[in-house]
Amino acid sequence: MRKPWVAAACLGAAALHHLSSRRLPVGAFNDDAFFILLSKSLRRGFFGLPDGAPVTDPLPGFPALLMLPSWLVEPRWHLLKPLLLACAALAVFLTWRLARRFLPDAWALACGLLVALNPVLVGLDGIVIPDIPYLALSLALFLGAQEVCGKPGQVRWPILVCLAGGAALAALMRPQGALLALCLGLAVCILAGRTPALVFTAGALAPLAAWMGRNLLVDRTVTGFVSSWKSQFFLFEEPGRQAVHFVRLVGSVFGEGLVGAAGSLTWSAAAGFACLGLAGFGAVRLVRERKGAVAAAMASYVIMVLALHSTWPLTESRYLLPMLPMVCILILAGARHWLGRRPLAAAALLALPALASLRYDLAFARRGLQGRPAFEPETMAWLRRNTPKDARIESLSFHCVQLFAERRAVPPGLTVYDRDTWVASALVRGVDYLHVSAELSSGEFSYPSLAYLKEPALERWARSTPYAAELYSHPREATRVFRISHPDPQRYLKAYSACLGASPPASSEIPAKVLAKDLKEALKAEPGLECASAALRRLKL
Repeated sequence: MRKPWVAAACLGAAALHHLSSRRLPVGAFNDDAFFILLSKSLRRGFFGLPDGAPVTDPLPGFPALLMLPSWLVEPRWHLLKPLLLACAALAVFLTWRLARRFLPDAWALACGLLVALNPVLVGLDGIVIPDIPYLALSLALFLGAQEVCGKPGQVRWPILVCLAGGAALAALMRPQGALLALCLGLAVCILAGRTPALVFTAGALAPLAAWMGRNLLVDRTVTGFVSSWKSQFFLFEEPGRQAVHFVRLVGSVFGEGLVGAAGSLTWSAAAGFACLGLAGFGAVRLVRERKGAVAAAMASYVIMVLALHSTWPLTESRYLLPMLPMVCILILAGARHWLGRRPLAAAALLALPALASLRYDLAFARRGLQGRPAFEPETMAWLRRNTPKDARIESLSFHCVQLFAERRAVPPGLTVYDRDTWVASALVRGVDYLHVSAELSSGEFSYPSLAYLKEPALERWARSTPYAAELYSHPREATRVFRISHPDPQRYLKAYSACLGASPPASSEIPAKVLAKDLKEALKAEPGLECASAALRRLKL
């Protein structure tokens, strides 16, 4: 009876993943277009953007793996999706294999099914990003760690070398990969001793160290992630706010991402901490058993990844993915201790997150029935035909524009608060066109920036300034293209500088009469400069 049931479950899960992957074209995530661009640059012998700018973030491992597949399918990028689907299937299979080392067969099957149905995995499947390939690789490494020693004290050096090579690749694919290498080093130390562990760790982290050295040479930073970490570090001076941030993270990652406890923060955080507590109990149980070295490495990995994301400004459920199978194994190990002899209670416990996951999975699958094989094909074709090759286009989908329209593209400035600032930012950076897409602002995966940078604001600013004119619109693709031009950019920037001078803290050092004079001259040069009019009104008050 079990084999037909398992086969039906596998086919059903595969269908869900396939349909879900169809709902988003390559480029809808923006980062996926970026990885394809980087794989193309590696084929030309450097790692950077088409305009020659060096890149320090993301890591080069996944673009390197994409070099051959992207060359084979170019420009039909949607043909890369089966590769990602295969990686997801491999990850589920390896989850089952790893779970069998710690759990009875029925529980291991349940673990594989929970991972296969998890909406974070289903929702990201088919997107050309390194998350799922990295997940499959990390599971293979945890499986391989147990094989380092044949007999007690006898090290299998060929396996250790292969394990170090895989860990080195993982460290070059995702930031969590360095943590994975350290945790695998712990397992090797427990199983084989200090010397093999040091050899393994050095070999696993040496390529990453070399990459960081390259980044220092080309851009004076070890990684582009530093800027995001710096934006969060200020919270460590305020323990209360950092604690709230951590609670939100646990609620989002484990409460929402793992068991579907969406809604209030209290509910999602309570569910998340319950999952963490059960996983901790399961880890303690497994570490005491015969294969405790790998269990200790898995538990350490979950703790370190969670600590890493607590220093990250965003709290998104998709951050569950790198540790999803490990957390599921640890949770089921804890649940089995209490419910092993109560099959009905165990089945009910497993059914709840599975049903919660199916609610999201079926919604993904319904959207996938329509299918979207290409990202704004007609708009991108129009940009290729009707813009100069040296044109610079501003877009929230800037990597997609670079990939599909083959034009230089930049994102909106991160310090843009209003229309006048946006125009000044565009003129300073030499932006010629603005591409807007209504779908991006309401999609599941939006550009992770501030609310005022969403597409409706950009389009509203473009329509309200005389220096932008609509050239193209496509109702079905919900896109528009605006031409940005000014007869005398320096005149505008000089007038806009008066607004900056009238804003705190600079305004506190300049007499009001001088400010008023500068603002009046700015309005004379640029009558539509709203920031100058507003500053004058404030001075009169």
